[in-house]
Amino acid sequence: SPPIQQSHPPFFIAATRIQEILEFAVFTGHPTIVENVQYTDEALDLCRRFTEMSKQSGHNAPMSSIPFSGTGT
Repeated sequence: SPPIQQSHPPFFIAATRIQEILEFAVFTGHPTIVENVQYTDEALDLCRRFTEMSKQSGHNAPMSSIPFSGTGT
């Protein structure tokens, strides 16, 4: 039978502009984190692409599950 609890904390994949990294995160079902949010439009675009790809792959990660890191200016 499967374990009752996760054996480790989630492993986040940092979102970048590189499409292959987003595809890897979605394919493996890992959550993503958006860093350096000084470019809000670009960060939101990454989130939208990730959630849409996640939905298409069956993982259905909501945008609210994506943490932001860094210091915006």
